[in-house]
Amino acid sequence: VNDVYRRFVNPNANQKQLVRVSRTTVVLITIIALVFSSQIESVGDAWIFFINASAGLGAAQLIRWLWWRANAYTEIAGMLAGLIGTILGSILFPDLDSRYQLAIISNFCILLCVIVTLLTKPTEEERLKDFAARFNPFGFWPKELLGSNSQKSFRSDLLVWVLYILSAFLLLFGLGHILLDKMIVGVFELIVGVGILVTAYKKDKMANHS
Repeated sequence: VNDVYRRFVNPNANQKQLVRVSRTTVVLITIIALVFSSQIESVGDAWIFFINASAGLGAAQLIRWLWWRANAYTEIAGMLAGLIGTILGSILFPDLDSRYQLAIISNFCILLCVIVTLLTKPTEEERLKDFAARFNPFGFWPKELLGSNSQKSFRSDLLVWVLYILSAFLLLFGLGHILLDKMIVGVFELIVGVGILVTAYKKDKMANHS
């Protein structure tokens, strides 16, 4: 209600109108949840639906950090694209492997986010400068928006980012293999994961102090 209705539909809405819209939204969300839950046959299917529908939000957040042009409409488009893509995918390709569904939906979300971003106005320059000053984002950000912040090397940041993700996966898989009584594989993954995590931390710390 605050992020969409009050910001874009009715900025001058009073408290009574906001409460009415909130109640209507809750009812609609409940109806949608009941419809979809009736079509889900297992917990696994519910997780697949949740992950696929969330792909749009992840795509929008990624674009926000990498590209200064992203705005509020980018995030709205991402959320809607994830939900629409998940619904259409389950209808048009019900037997498609969930991994391929996620890949298709993610690319669909990124494409729609980029198109909507280019068709809408950018965020105000002052807000972009404030965001850059607070978080020092990397990627395709012009120097005039970064101000006194010296933008770190994009390649260096990308490498640290990949190392952190890789270490997280190794640590998770390592714990999983240990729980499944595959001790040798699990311990090996934990050791490698911790080593990569330490390396990523050191590189990140050096970049922040350079």
